[in-house]
Amino acid sequence: MLAKLYTTEKDNRTAVRKFREVLESRDMFFNAEPFPTNESGEAAFFMCTTEQTSRLFCPSRWKAMQKWIKSTSEAMNLIRPKLSTLFYDSGIGKKTIPDCGIKVVPWYHSEAVFQSYRESKSVNCRTLSLQMLPFFVDNFGPKYTEWTTSAHEQLPGHHLEVRSYMETFRSRCNDVISWISGTNYFPGFTEGWATYVEHPLVTNDTDIYDNSTDKNVVLQKYGMLKYQILAALRAFLDVSINYYNISRMEAELIYNKYVWGSGTMAFKDITRFQSCRGVVTSYMIGQITFVKARRLMEESLGPKFSLPEFHYQVLRQGEIPLEYLLNYIRDLSDR
Repeated sequence: MLAKLYTTEKDNRTAVRKFREVLESRDMFFNAEPFPTNESGEAAFFMCTTEQTSRLFCPSRWKAMQKWIKSTSEAMNLIRPKLSTLFYDSGIGKKTIPDCGIKVVPWYHSEAVFQSYRESKSVNCRTLSLQMLPFFVDNFGPKYTEWTTSAHEQLPGHHLEVRSYMETFRSRCNDVISWISGTNYFPGFTEGWATYVEHPLVTNDTDIYDNSTDKNVVLQKYGMLKYQILAALRAFLDVSINYYNISRMEAELIYNKYVWGSGTMAFKDITRFQSCRGVVTSYMIGQITFVKARRLMEESLGPKFSLPEFHYQVLRQGEIPLEYLLNYIRDLSDR
């Protein structure tokens, strides 16, 4: 056993190569084969835009998408029972887990490369919020990121943050100042919250990654770590491209070196950096702020600290500027 601790550089390179082979194998994706050419070009973008037309004109993508949707639902079935120790869910008094559900659907945007969340404006669950899976990426998946992406988009990520405010905290009054409690959109808050959910919340405060002897658990933990690296890399490239003017080619080389992404994934992601400057940087800024706010309350309250109460106090504010959030938590901690 001790001999395994002493590996050469060659051994490490071999291990990395073999691990990459596993990650890039067809077993890691929901499409067993590459998609047909006629399901990937401009004609497909035009024709495959609904359930009916994608069944007809993009059948391979449609079948693989159903597998992806099923896997996402299974991931949420695993995560949902873990929330009772992290959030209030009694239905009486304080509550931060929403009642309205969420539906997983294909997203037919031709440039979409990552998943997205679209909240329902309905307050009575007549329409559901959506977790949207990109329909025109080269491969569906990978499977080993299912847990962390589901946590980010659904519970306890975007869906919990947005819907808990709409269902529990938003004012129902229709008076002249009711706009004060209207929903806001601050990328640093909503994306920071979802990134904080990925890590450290789900990672450290639940046990879903604890079984180190289960191959799938180990792969899912790697997927979580990969997305943390991706968040940091996006912030770096956002600044590098939009402030220091590095070229797209340089950015793609850096991207593929550190997150092992495909050329198409890097290309589309970098286009996003250029189109929405500063947004991807807000993921990490927000994540760091939520961790800091939690630490402030933990240090101030000591053994009296309650994680459900911390989350309640954060979520009841709605999406607010991050500095205001820190000031609010400081005030609570000093009482």
